[in-house]
Amino acid sequence: MLALLAKAFGFGASVVDWRATFTLAAMRSAAGGLVWGLIVLFGGGELGMAMMYILLGVVFGLLFFIPFGVFFALIARAFPPAGLACLIPIAYMVVGDPVLWLIEKARPGTVPANRFKPFNFNTIIFVINEELVDSVRDGVTSAVRNTASGAIDRLSQFGKDA
Repeated sequence: MLALLAKAFGFGASVVDWRATFTLAAMRSAAGGLVWGLIVLFGGGELGMAMMYILLGVVFGLLFFIPFGVFFALIARAFPPAGLACLIPIAYMVVGDPVLWLIEKARPGTVPANRFKPFNFNTIIFVINEELVDSVRDGVTSAVRNTASGAIDRLSQFGKDA
């Protein structure tokens, strides 16, 4: 299932750090729930409704908003207007991003994503395993160098044989 999800968004499942991706989604859901709870509370809403957002923010995000957004993002690849439905979970998630950004600035390394921005207009942020990507990049670079070196050696021998 995770491999299909990653492939649908255009990258291999092996480069995604799924634990960090899930942790970041939970953090964004909790922060979004906190901010929405405060908006309800200070907007004149009932205390019970505000507490529901604050206490159940992670549950709302992980069990409803993220699957909802991913589902419509995938449908939008075939039918672009369906992407408008993604605005609902994005509105829930993005309001908590400044809170996480401030936490990351105060305590670097708390948020499991490199270059976390104060506003991320994605329903889910896939955290990439940088070590794996770097090792693959190094392997490809060394293979290209070896191939180029071999080609240059063959060309230099070709000129000597003639």
